[in-house]
Amino acid sequence: MILRSITKHVKHQNWLALFLDFVIVVVGVFVGLQVQEWAQEKARQNNEIHYLNRLHTEVQELIKTRNHYDTSRPTYVQHISESIAILSDESNNLELNQIQCDAIVASSFTTVPPADLPTVNELISAGRLNQIQSPSIRQAILDFTQQAERAETLILAMSDTNIELANNHPDLIKLQYTVKSGIEDSVWLDPICDTTAMRKNPSFMNKFNHNAYIYKVYADLSLIHISEP
Repeated sequence: MILRSITKHVKHQNWLALFLDFVIVVVGVFVGLQVQEWAQEKARQNNEIHYLNRLHTEVQELIKTRNHYDTSRPTYVQHISESIAILSDESNNLELNQIQCDAIVASSFTTVPPADLPTVNELISAGRLNQIQSPSIRQAILDFTQQAERAETLILAMSDTNIELANNHPDLIKLQYTVKSGIEDSVWLDPICDTTAMRKNPSFMNKFNHNAYIYKVYADLSLIHISEP
């Protein structure tokens, strides 16, 4: 229709009408582009709200899951240090208590804590991180992802050097299969530690001190405390 009108005006040299046709075309294209841009931005905003709501829920759930790591690992470090102090002092007759014995066994294990956020994985793998308009949120996502990857790499490297003390020294640490009534996770392995024999065993003490050092690094440098701002 417009092309026919333009051809007609050129044929009759009606330049004013031709100019108006061009204006109509330009304005129509501009309005069309603006409508398209508005629709794209509206879709982006809807996607952003959807992603942020999902991310908020996932972060809250992850904080709950990670709370055990945030609280238990520093506690284990404290109990491990107490155990070393007791075992290193041959002049006293102090015996390891059950908590300290548990900590000695736990020193053999530096597990990778959960850090998975499915929404973040989706945004990054699909190249949709730009759906989040806030630069600070985008940067926080990238920072967390990089920290989680570095922490996992470090923890896995440390885990390769861990020494399972109970398996290496069954004469010093006896594991008991225990069922605890009234507790949700009722099945447990309660270790029994021979304090006196441990003190007199240089091989065990070297391995335990090695594990204690690795566990301290693990707790202080490798765990990302998601609950922190």
